[in-house]
Amino acid sequence: MNIKNVVFIYNPISGKGKIDKHIEYIKNEIIKKYGSCDVIKTTSLDHLKESINKSSLIYDLVIFSGGDGTFSAVVDSIPYEKENLPLYAYLPSGSICDMGYNLGISKNYKKALKQILNESEIKDLDIGYIGNKKFSYVFCHGAMTDVPYITPQKAKNRLGNLAYLLYGIKEAFHLKTFDVTINNNTYNTPLCLISNSRMVGFFKIDKKGLYTDSGYWCMIVKKGKSKKSKGLSNLIYTFLFGIDKALKKKKIILLKEESYTISCKENIWDTDGEFIEESFPVEVGLYNKKIKILTHKK
Repeated sequence: MNIKNVVFIYNPISGKGKIDKHIEYIKNEIIKKYGSCDVIKTTSLDHLKESINKSSLIYDLVIFSGGDGTFSAVVDSIPYEKENLPLYAYLPSGSICDMGYNLGISKNYKKALKQILNESEIKDLDIGYIGNKKFSYVFCHGAMTDVPYITPQKAKNRLGNLAYLLYGIKEAFHLKTFDVTINNNTYNTPLCLISNSRMVGFFKIDKKGLYTDSGYWCMIVKKGKSKKSKGLSNLIYTFLFGIDKALKKKKIILLKEESYTISCKENIWDTDGEFIEESFPVEVGLYNKKIKILTHKK
């Protein structure tokens, strides 16, 4: 692509605001590569969405920075009706950044800049939809979905990703199940997860990327055979060993459809790392348009 004008849009709140300290370095590196760079520091979610929408109409390359919630807001704000959308690039700066992992982009800002500016390739990125809303990689409800929020920062600093696992297991011992109807079939489960991601909440559930190129799969963790069972062992096994092994061990049900019609009494669901109140029934699936994004060329 012939890139003449570039904008860097960032969420200053993501990752406790660390990205703010490095804006001059980031801007200068982009200028070295492309000759110019406009910078937009967003002040609210609405400002972020407005900036992405307007920038998509006038720039050749839109680089954005934030966490998974920022990524989700970006894909929900792109004017897909535009015939020739710009190229996009993601600089992770949140606390988790599952999408950074999916794209092969480091959480270290200097390394990430090098990857997207000098070691990148262009790929088509699938976009999902939940009713009229666009999302990037996950729509889920149930156990473990709030682990990223309940894990204390001190534990994260001391133990790294192990902290999420430990607090996830701690929460798992207070499991509850719920009923969810998917394409006219009802399941009682501790966790329902619709995704196309290799990693969800720091847990590498599709380690080999076996399912990432086939649209959005729907994973339903089995409750277990006994009346008292709530699927604890199935849940832990899935997050420890991934969906491929869990499927072989019959710990989960895995659906692979073009779209899913979801009904559920529980209306607080997680979308790309952010909790939202959903109105059911709702259709979830693969949107009919993609965006072009820079990924790390390995």
